[in-house]
Amino acid sequence: MNKQVNTAVLGCAVICALGLNPVLASTTATARIVGGYTQNISNTPWQVAIGTFGVDTYFGQYCGASILNDIWILTAAHCFFETDGSPTTDELIVTIGESALSTASPTNQYRFTVADNVHIHPDYNTSGFDNDIALIQLPSPMDLATCGNKCEAIELVTPANEGTTAHPSANAWVSGWGGTTRYTPDSEGLPPEGFQQTFDDTLKELEVSILTCEGTLGTDYTENTICAGASDLFLEDSCQGDSGGPLSVANNDGTGFLLAGIVSYGHGCAAGFSGAYTRVSKYNDWINTRFSNPNVAPGNTGSSNGPVPAAAKSGGGATGFPLLVLLLGLAVFRARVRRCELVLN
Repeated sequence: MNKQVNTAVLGCAVICALGLNPVLASTTATARIVGGYTQNISNTPWQVAIGTFGVDTYFGQYCGASILNDIWILTAAHCFFETDGSPTTDELIVTIGESALSTASPTNQYRFTVADNVHIHPDYNTSGFDNDIALIQLPSPMDLATCGNKCEAIELVTPANEGTTAHPSANAWVSGWGGTTRYTPDSEGLPPEGFQQTFDDTLKELEVSILTCEGTLGTDYTENTICAGASDLFLEDSCQGDSGGPLSVANNDGTGFLLAGIVSYGHGCAAGFSGAYTRVSKYNDWINTRFSNPNVAPGNTGSSNGPVPAAAKSGGGATGFPLLVLLLGLAVFRARVRRCELVLN
C-alpha cells in the first residue's frame, strides 16, 4: 500500500472541559486529525476504532488502536479510565476495516469489556503520562481474512531497528477519527471559552516527522515518549479522539510499515507543539510476554493516585462519547469525552 504525501492536517478529538458549557477541547494525540487528508482504510488497514457499545452516533468512537494479530489490539491505557481513576465498566466495541464509521457494518465489530479483555501496563498511573499503553485481548478472533486488504496486522518497531526507521527526521504517519479544528489552550490548559470541536466520520491521516521532544514538546516527557509533528506545528496535528491510534513509519526495505508510537497527549491541537506518543520499542518485551501467556487474566489496571485532575472523561455508558482526557498542566490526553455535545459534519 502506498502512503500519499499531503500537507493537510489530521483532525482532533474532543474533551468536555469541566466547568464549561459542553465545550470541546482537543489534544495532540487523540481523536480526529487537524489538517491532513482523507484516507481509505485499505492504506492504513491496521487502524481500528474503539467505541462504547450502544451509542448510535459513529458507534460511540472515542479512541483508536492498531491490529497486532487476530486476537490482540494495541492502544493507549488512558482510553479505559474514568475521571476518578477507576476503569470504565462500559461494554466497548472495536470496529475494523471501515473508513467511514457512519456506514460501518456490524460484522466488522467486536465487543469487549475492560475487566475481562484489557491488559493495562502495570506501571501506568492515571495521574501521569508515562507507560500509556494497553493491550485488548478480544474474546474471539477477528475475521481478518474475510476483511481482506482493509484489515491487516502491523509489526512493531524494535530497539534493534528504531535507529534506522523511527529516528529524528524520519517520515511518519498518524491517523484517526478525531477532532479537526485547531486550538491553543489557555493558561489552565483548557480550550478557549465557547470553543466547539468539529468531527466527521471519515478516517483522516497526516504525514509528520519524528522530532526530538526537547524544544518541541516542553518538559512533560520521559524516555518512553516519542515526539512527532507536521512541518507547520500551528496548522496540523493529531487531536482528541485520535488517542490510542497508530504512529507508523516505513520499514527498512520500503515494503511495508511498522508501528512506532501510540497517540497519547499534547498541548492543545496544532498549537505549536509536537504531539507526544508512547514509544512502542520500549514495550516489546511486555507485549511479547502478554502474547506468550494468552490465558492469563488481565489482572491489573495500572495504578491510581485518586481522581483524574481537571477536564477528564465524563460519565459513561450509552449516552454519549466515552473517553478519558486528563489535563496535567497544559498537557492533555487525546481522547473524546462521553456525554459531550459534539458538532458533527
